[in-house]
Amino acid sequence: MRNVLNNLKPQILQRDGLQAGLAEMTGNLDTIGEFDCRLVIEDPIPSFDDAEELNIYRLVQEALNNVVKHAEAFRSGCSGYALKENAFDELATAIRKVSDGDIYVSDAMVPMMLHCFLSGEKENSELSDREREILKLLAEGFNNREIADMLAISVKTVETHRANIMKKHNFKNITELVLFAVRNHIVEA
Repeated sequence: MRNVLNNLKPQILQRDGLQAGLAEMTGNLDTIGEFDCRLVIEDPIPSFDDAEELNIYRLVQEALNNVVKHAEAFRSGCSGYALKENAFDELATAIRKVSDGDIYVSDAMVPMMLHCFLSGEKENSELSDREREILKLLAEGFNNREIADMLAISVKTVETHRANIMKKHNFKNITELVLFAVRNHIVEA
């Protein structure tokens, strides 16, 4: 039985443990589905035996796969989602709403979705001190090289901070970035 379990266990779990395996899995999610996925472990993970560790890993893997599938479905134009355990009771309502051009989501999912949305908005909108500093300089018209020289950091670091700022606020161009900086009193108009 132990040999079967070891053959099913991903190499990263065998080599580096559960925390590293979960970190790699969430990191891969960024590239697969263009999601901003962060692993937050507030306390050290307790020791688990091999079977428990594998079960936790597979459970998280399945949950993340479901998140990607559902998000991609809505991005692709899906207009409704009913939980299978409630599908019989909700199906008629879901069909009517979607037929009327509305979006339908099971009531049981609304609190979780709202929590995820609100916490994501808060996390994504917060800029680090360095990002605020770089945002200010960008909005004042300095280029990446000039900012790098002023702050004694590499151009690549400036580019990374700039990309993070753009991603956190879904800016499509420098104009949106500058407008944000003015509206939020990061720079004077």
